[in-house]
Amino acid sequence: MKIYSFKYSQNGRNGKMKRILFIFSIQIWIVFTSFAQNVTLSGYIENKATGERLVNATIVETKSGRGTSCNRYSFFSLSLPRGENHLSVSHVGFSRVESIINLKTDTLIVMSLIPGNCLEEVLVVEKKNAFSSAVGKHTLSLDWVKRMPAVLGEADVLKSLHFLPGVNPGQEGLTGFSVRGGSPDNTQFLLDGLPVYNVNHAYGYFSAFNGDALQDVTLYTGDLPARYGGSLSSVLEVTMREGNRKKYSGDIHVSPVAGSVVVEGPLKKDKASFLVSGRRTWLDGLLWPGQKIAGSDFSTGYNFYDLNAKVNWEINPYNRLYISMYNSRDSRFATWKAKDSKHSDRFRFYWGNLSVSGRWNHLFSPTFFSNITLYYSQFNNSQIMTVYDESVSQREQSKTNSRLRDWTLKTDSEIAIGEKHRTRFGTVCSIKYYAPEMSYIGSVNLNENVRDTTTGNVYWLETYLEDHWQLNDHWSVDAGVRFSLLAVPHARYYSLQPRLSISYRIGESVLFKTSWARMQQAQHLLTSNSMGMNTDLWVPVTRRVAPASSDLFSIGCFYAFANTWNFSIEGYFHRMDHVVRYQDGILFLKTKDRSWQDYVDVGKGRAYGLEVMAKKTTGALTGWVSYSWSKSECRFDHVNNGEWFPFEYDRRHKLNVTTNYTLPIKERCKFNKSFSINFTLATGNYISIGKQFYHAAPMPESFQTDADNTQYREYIERPNNFRMPAYHHLDISYALDNRKGKGSSWVFGIYNLYARKNPSVIYHKQTREGVTTRSWSLLPFVPSVTWSYHF
Repeated sequence: MKIYSFKYSQNGRNGKMKRILFIFSIQIWIVFTSFAQNVTLSGYIENKATGERLVNATIVETKSGRGTSCNRYSFFSLSLPRGENHLSVSHVGFSRVESIINLKTDTLIVMSLIPGNCLEEVLVVEKKNAFSSAVGKHTLSLDWVKRMPAVLGEADVLKSLHFLPGVNPGQEGLTGFSVRGGSPDNTQFLLDGLPVYNVNHAYGYFSAFNGDALQDVTLYTGDLPARYGGSLSSVLEVTMREGNRKKYSGDIHVSPVAGSVVVEGPLKKDKASFLVSGRRTWLDGLLWPGQKIAGSDFSTGYNFYDLNAKVNWEINPYNRLYISMYNSRDSRFATWKAKDSKHSDRFRFYWGNLSVSGRWNHLFSPTFFSNITLYYSQFNNSQIMTVYDESVSQREQSKTNSRLRDWTLKTDSEIAIGEKHRTRFGTVCSIKYYAPEMSYIGSVNLNENVRDTTTGNVYWLETYLEDHWQLNDHWSVDAGVRFSLLAVPHARYYSLQPRLSISYRIGESVLFKTSWARMQQAQHLLTSNSMGMNTDLWVPVTRRVAPASSDLFSIGCFYAFANTWNFSIEGYFHRMDHVVRYQDGILFLKTKDRSWQDYVDVGKGRAYGLEVMAKKTTGALTGWVSYSWSKSECRFDHVNNGEWFPFEYDRRHKLNVTTNYTLPIKERCKFNKSFSINFTLATGNYISIGKQFYHAAPMPESFQTDADNTQYREYIERPNNFRMPAYHHLDISYALDNRKGKGSSWVFGIYNLYARKNPSVIYHKQTREGVTTRSWSLLPFVPSVTWSYHF
């Protein structure tokens, strides 16, 4: 444990700057704290093996029961009495540390935890610390995620969230999900505080987050603090690892669909470190030889990759700098030759993210922590087609592009005011450039550029203030407010978003908590599957389309017993306004001089539900059982006669069981062995499908399917009019983790053990006998083997 004293007078230049900028605030804090008999213990918790700081670690003074948890920058601040204090520090995946410290004055410490007990979550801390209990807050261990059975052996952070109550998955095998009645774009995805606008690979079958580069995953489904804004339903906070500050190391992972490499190490031992990770699929490499052998004039392929990099430098105990980068891309391509042509035609479709950020952590005093972040983030979605025109001996080209660029400067600060208050505040200034649909057509007789009429900048200014107030041993209040100002051409939008949470604790084991959060979302994701491609369009607020807003009410009860089990029951009501959906049958390409605004409906949504969860957190057998009952629906004036209809992600019932059993360790055994079982049973989600058919004029000849040219059209009376069959599957995995640190590890898994044919698609097919209904299942019984090597 490292201990530092706060003596700012030794640095005259820094002291002068602080006096100029913060003298008034410091005087106020002195008034609040000068009469107290306590001192402030603050600092950071780090991984002893690597020197990396740990997010969400918990520290408790065991005699008084006072405790807190580290923020997402790994900083904590705790007011304690002078003299001897007994500390207990814990974090999921690490052994608990007990320590005695004699406090005489404000003190900064750096405490280290040893990796171990990776599935243990310390209950003593949770029972005594109100900060760690939140309505609808879930934190997952990355070690747990890597042991869970996965499709084709590719550990997936987003799919692991599907096993949590309140999270409803969509089509089987896809990473997309809905939280408490919201659509997938109503969840904000943050990677080290940066928004990620595309979180999927392979059209949603794999997550764009590489688990090897991550340290912590936290999902907020209720009681959203005021420091989070920009989403209607939930926030997923993903934290990258910092890199080993002690020694150089790395990992190699190979699964049936992709390979990844992680390299990390110190730039200056115990002061600066780096981490670089890369992952790429080899699906295109598997397809290419077969296509060459076949000698076909048509060839196609698909690939994806993602790249993470991070550098951090501890200048001194009070200042730290970070630079990070994230890049991901999916590519789909095809080449073919027309009959009797010597020239190839080409098609390429690609989409992905690029984010770059710089961050400065600064500790002004034992009670005052601040972080400043400057970042650039972008999302591109492009397709290019090149065709050779034999009649004029020249190539023709068409391009379509959708783009979002985000430049943001934001500050986040945290102040502890005595024993009772912990206050956070910050500002966000952004310039976002939206180009929803841009297209170009180039040929002998035509060169034309088409741009959506909403293309341009949107200016954002947001500020927030939140406070945790510990009234007494039983009652606590979290109150906050977020103010937003949006400037778009010909319109200004102002929003005040209050947040309130009230907790009541009975003894050390029972907690009641209720919360209300008003939220605003000023950008929308439009998706059309009409062309069978990823056609995601991020579109801005405009004069015609106002920001979406929501009110989320939650109430819950938490009970911890036997130092082993956690039990929770939560209910919620979610009301949404100005939600947006594509009109039925809309394609990616639109008419010239028209905007996406002409092809959407704006309406309302509502959802309510009950969630129950029992979780075992210690022992050889760990895991949880959860059940959710929910209902979500929406209403649009020009759809279904203005009446309410089900949301496509509406699943009335959902049961999840996820377990991990760690086998007893044998002294001479090379591996730690564990066995995992996951089971899901859920009501089917909704789709739109015709239940009635009628004769119509035949389509062009190329689309005819029978000799007498009879054509049937399906009549769909309203969207989401058909509920799919019940969805269930059982998955298992067996993990062998190398005990020596260096060497090979293995994970053997089977997804959908009993080969349940969950329909991925239900459709109608026209035959000579009429129209038949058919279904297609993608993932029946999928075995996999994943090999890892640590060096």
